[in-house]
Amino acid sequence: MDVRLRPKQPAVVSQLSAKVQVDDWTEHNANHSIIDGDGLKWQVRISYHEEVEEEEKKTLYWQAVVTVGADAGVKELLSTGTLDESRDARLIGLIGKRGIPLVLKPLVFRASTSEGIRSTVSEEVANFRRKLGASHLYEVKRKLIGRWVDEQRRFDKPCPF
Repeated sequence: MDVRLRPKQPAVVSQLSAKVQVDDWTEHNANHSIIDGDGLKWQVRISYHEEVEEEEKKTLYWQAVVTVGADAGVKELLSTGTLDESRDARLIGLIGKRGIPLVLKPLVFRASTSEGIRSTVSEEVANFRRKLGASHLYEVKRKLIGRWVDEQRRFDKPCPF
């Protein structure tokens, strides 16, 4: 066999070894942070699992779910300009000292091989990182904060102040 054509790694011989390779790759590449255009630090989480094709029950594929979220307190929200101390005094009072979990809509990717899912996720997360770094998510963060406050006030939960 020609040395130049030889594979760099041994071929994946089973689904279990493919899963182990994906898990190892995920451990090294999944938990990164992204700083948006406003300066808020977001965490990236990637999870993988195998799925069976809905129509054809014979085909397996890999699915990756990329979740981007931040746990922002009042201090971070004020420093990024998401909240204004004078205009949003009531909202700041409702938030209190707790952190607000801000989670963006998950990104879902599919591929037929473990190598394919890794390359797809690498490319897409790099693209997303560039877009988020250049974006000001002021309105998105305000909507997530409003949704969180509504959720906390539902079912007559006691007010923190």
